[in-house]
Amino acid sequence: MDDQMREIAKLQKYIEAHLLDEITLLELAKVSHYSPWYVDKLFRKHLDKTPMQYIKERRLTLAALKLRDENIKVLEVALEFLFDSHEGFTRAFSKQFGVSPYRYKKDTPAIQLFLPYILSDYQSFLQRRKTPMNYQAVPIFTQVIERPERQLIVRRGIKAEHYFAYCEEVGCDVWGILTSIKEALYEPVGLWLPKKLKAGKSTYVQGVEVPMTFNNTIKKSPSSSSSGMN
Repeated sequence: MDDQMREIAKLQKYIEAHLLDEITLLELAKVSHYSPWYVDKLFRKHLDKTPMQYIKERRLTLAALKLRDENIKVLEVALEFLFDSHEGFTRAFSKQFGVSPYRYKKDTPAIQLFLPYILSDYQSFLQRRKTPMNYQAVPIFTQVIERPERQLIVRRGIKAEHYFAYCEEVGCDVWGILTSIKEALYEPVGLWLPKKLKAGKSTYVQGVEVPMTFNNTIKKSPSSSSSGMN
């Protein structure tokens, strides 16, 4: 892994630890020992966002989760995540998620949360994928678990048969939408559908299980790519 990747990962971790504090580009430059201009360039190159965009989207994501899960006023959330005003927070939230914070708090539609990989972890994962593995036989224990009747919400590709092909077709950010679904019974999963359900689309999908009574909407952010949820 090169120096750029390590520095970006260090900055990502720093940002995550200080999201409730004021963070400036100059401060990030001091942490990385690069110039502010170069920090901005690295973020644009490897994360496709400026550092300030990255910070704002992470704060908005955590603010959305707080509105979803806690009995808290929109103004309190705006101030906690360092927005200058109630109006500024509402504008930023609406632009990011395509729904106002008031509407989101009331109806909690699924939205595109920003859940980035720490770059160094992702690069290490890709590197391990290229390294031949020595497999050893190990005992496997299974357990039958009864679960209630439920629906499965999935986002499908066209030809993908595994995770990496799926990310190329659909994008890796679908996890943000699935994670945001308040009614989810369990955590999102990647899975392979049986051939009888292929219906001309990908066999590998990512999805989440919800109750049979689920009838909420899936709200895509204005900037998200087009791909259907089923």
